[in-house]
Amino acid sequence: MKIYRMRSVYLILIISVVCCVSYSLEPCEIVFIYVTEPIEKQGVSADLLKEKLIRQTNFTVHVYFTHSDFSGTRGAWAIWPILKNKLQTLQYKWLFFMESQTVVDVIRLTQFLAKFDPEKQYFIGHALTDLSMTIIHHFSSEKLKYPELGAGFVISKATFNFAVELVKSKESSALMFIIDAMYELALLLHNNSFGVELTDEPMFCTLAEHSSCITGYVYDDSECTGNVSSEDVVFAVKTWNGNHQTRIPILKQTWVSKDIQVIFFSDVEDRNIPTVKTLNILQYFNEINNRKYKWIVLADDDTLLNVAALFRLLRCYNSESRMRYGFHFNADGTGGFDYPTLGAGAVFPSPVVSTLAFILQCTSKDAPDDMSIGFYLSNSDIPIVHSSSFHQAPSSSYAHDYLHKMPMISFHSFFNGNPLENFEQYLKEEFLKNDEEEEHLAKKEL
Repeated sequence: MKIYRMRSVYLILIISVVCCVSYSLEPCEIVFIYVTEPIEKQGVSADLLKEKLIRQTNFTVHVYFTHSDFSGTRGAWAIWPILKNKLQTLQYKWLFFMESQTVVDVIRLTQFLAKFDPEKQYFIGHALTDLSMTIIHHFSSEKLKYPELGAGFVISKATFNFAVELVKSKESSALMFIIDAMYELALLLHNNSFGVELTDEPMFCTLAEHSSCITGYVYDDSECTGNVSSEDVVFAVKTWNGNHQTRIPILKQTWVSKDIQVIFFSDVEDRNIPTVKTLNILQYFNEINNRKYKWIVLADDDTLLNVAALFRLLRCYNSESRMRYGFHFNADGTGGFDYPTLGAGAVFPSPVVSTLAFILQCTSKDAPDDMSIGFYLSNSDIPIVHSSSFHQAPSSSYAHDYLHKMPMISFHSFFNGNPLENFEQYLKEEFLKNDEEEEHLAKKEL
């Protein structure tokens, strides 16, 4: 009996020692990588983001931005195409990835990571999982955990080396098709259950809602000063005669209103509807526009929109900005191109419409609209900006935590859900014209 007790005490002591192990780590041994766009919103600058990190520590902080430091890599926003880049030459123990509006406590992050051995495989972040099978994740039935980028995630040096070898093994494969970059990264690292699974960390927060958070996501468009009125924006909705009595009434019950300019394009003559195909739409606006509109928004007849949130976003960019959603490129990031998934809604400034209307005349009638647009934008060196507020699937396809971190602008498809309920829950917001909005803000200040 005494021997049993002694063994128990001995085991407890051993466990205590293991739990108290700490690995030497300084902030300079963490590489911070912002996943950024070629054209960032007003109020967001690389220098300012870097300064916010440096101010937190007396050490040198290694900070990189995908849009500039990896500008020669196609699909840098998907992260794994940059793994074979300059990252391999750095001396570090951890890589921390985040968005431009992610906030992070550098000292607390360093203290947290000191608990883990960087020579072992770790992949840590705020875990999301699908509630059901979804098209954006290839209808997979596996409950794969993937990180929410807004909360930030970290990989150890060992995981980085493992990922590099995985990417090398895929270089000879055909073009990769990517929709949800974080899911695809988690899938790559998972490696058919033989790789690294994401560890959920509650202190990596989607919102900076409590003091225990090491990271958080702070959505802020207050510094956006652009002036966008309802006269500057026109919505072009693609439809066909079979949907005139089904889908169009739903749009008119939700986001289509007399306060905005909407034109329906269909395949048959109708009092409210001109003609068909994206090329025709672009040519139509190119012919009538003469810079009458600053922005042209393309959408399908089963696209739900939050018009007020869209206008707020456009105020963060000038008329040279571009929106995209949907992508494909080579596994090593040397080829391929991004393209807009038009069902999610795509926004084009007037000068780009003129360019596309001209070059798309050479496109085959059977070519997919969105891929043709992406191909020609890429060849014309016109940057395409992604906003995670646009979605190519219904809200049911996305994790709950993801849907509540920022205002949603669009969802696509009336399949697998009630579009009216979808709109009511995630997109409904009063749209005020410029003069009405100024009056509304003045009353709030009083």
